[in-house]
Amino acid sequence: MLFAPAYHKLREQALQLDTATFGLTPAPGGIYGVLGEFGFAEGVATVVALADGSVSMYFSGGGGSIGLGQHEGPREAARKLLEAAPPVLPLAAKDAAFPLPQAGEVRFWFLTMGGPVTVSATEAELATSKLVGLHELLQDLLTQIRLVNQKKRTPLGEA
Repeated sequence: MLFAPAYHKLREQALQLDTATFGLTPAPGGIYGVLGEFGFAEGVATVVALADGSVSMYFSGGGGSIGLGQHEGPREAARKLLEAAPPVLPLAAKDAAFPLPQAGEVRFWFLTMGGPVTVSATEAELATSKLVGLHELLQDLLTQIRLVNQKKRTPLGEA
């Protein structure tokens, strides 16, 4: 897998976010952020949703989108993702190595005042996993991100 240097830096910043510096307060349930990560043979896609409405997406091979929370669709989808995370929190555990998902795996990171915790499942396991609802909300967030990015690429004068 090829990883752009900026990817690791952005991911690390998200996982080790200083809440005081950014003025973040946890959403109900004590979580101030969720990272949803998808492992592919070619690399990893990371989606970041924070309690202040910030939304970003990074690709390990380079590129991505930041500032997506200024758009209502991604901001609302991120809010729903954060609200749905607390019941899944007991499944998560700390992992100081911050592992990336493997190909075919979805990994969630929950950013809490006690530090980030993680839980993962393969795509095959998701259908019967307690993560299925969270995964569906992450997919909804991805859809909203795609819609914003498509709109940005629409030439002027086209609807």
